[in-house]
Amino acid sequence: MQGGDPTCITCHMDADGIRGTDPKTHPAGFMKNVEGPWHANPGAVCYDCHTDYNAHPGGVKGRNFCGYCHG
Repeated sequence: MQGGDPTCITCHMDADGIRGTDPKTHPAGFMKNVEGPWHANPGAVCYDCHTDYNAHPGGVKGRNFCGYCHG
């Protein structure tokens, strides 16, 4: 994606180039059964976009970022 922030376009792809029309970045169940780096690494790339108050290792299960899998 020309002009896109390299960090963001690692995950986000806007196929039509019109802002706000591709709200979902990840498909349903994305990495749901994966023990990913976000569980232990506060510097995981996930936190570049997921910045809610609960987005950190050891966050409260079922809330905001952790609610994606632990809902």
